[in-house]
Parts: sequence; structure tokens; C-alpha cells
Amino acid sequence: MTIDMILFIIIGIFLVLMFLIVYFKDIETNKKLEKYASSIEEQNRQIYKLNQKLSGEGMGGLAEEVDDKITQKSQAITILVEKHLKQFQQTLELLQTEQQKMKVDLDKQVQNINLINSLIFNERQILSAFKNGRSQEEIANELGIDISEVQFILKTHNL
Repeated sequence: MTIDMILFIIIGIFLVLMFLIVYFKDIETNKKLEKYASSIEEQNRQIYKLNQKLSGEGMGGLAEEVDDKITQKSQAITILVEKHLKQFQQTLELLQTEQQKMKVDLDKQVQNINLINSLIFNERQILSAFKNGRSQEEIANELGIDISEVQFILKTHNL
């Protein structure tokens, strides 16, 4: 297995782990939202029952007072739900930022690997061509590189 493959596997595992973290956070938030939604529905049922009870008994002033209290509690619950939604959104944005940074780092690593592979390929071609009797100038022209690069590689191999 080459270093490239190991790097890609490690990065792939890391990305899968990040996806799983986001997925489980999403599940946790959805459970909380369902809990809040059921609580709001229960509050609405109670409001409906109280309205029916109060309108049947003719207690208009009391009905308004109860409506106000219920509205206040509903608003408090709504504010709490909004707060948790904002926290979830911030967490998602943070994870997306981290994921983008990781993608940029991965792209840079891939570029470096490609550059190394290109250099290794050029080195092999230079050595092969030199052993086949080509001059340094011919090799440089064929590969489209500077003659100093050809000379450097030949020197490092004592040729």
C-alpha cells in the first residue's frame, strides 16, 4: 500500500466520522424539537379546553386573563425553541467551516502528492534516457524542463 492510499483512507475515515457526528447531533436536535412540539400541542389543547369551558360558563374577564397567561407561556416556550435552534445552527456552521478547512488541506496534500509523483516520473525518464545514450540537452528538450534539472538529477545518481 502506498502512502497516497493510506492518506486517502485516513482522510476518508475522518470525513465519515465527521459526517456521523453531524448526523447524530441532528438526531438529538430533532428529538428535542419533537419534545417541544408536543409540549406546544399540549398547551394548545389545554387552551382550547379552557376556552370552551370559560365560554360555556360566561366568565369573559377570566377567559382573557387565562388567555394572556397561556400566551405568555407559549411565547416563553417559543423563545426556548428558537434559542436551541440557533445553537444547533451555530454548531452546524462550525462543523461546515471545519469540513471546508479539511477539504482545502486535503486538496493541498493531493497537489503535493501529484508534484512528488511528477518529479519521480521525470527522474525515472531522465535516468532511462541518459542510459539509452541521449545527451542532457536532448533529455531537457524532450521533457520540457530546464537542463539544470537534468544535470542535478544525474549528479545525484553519480552519472
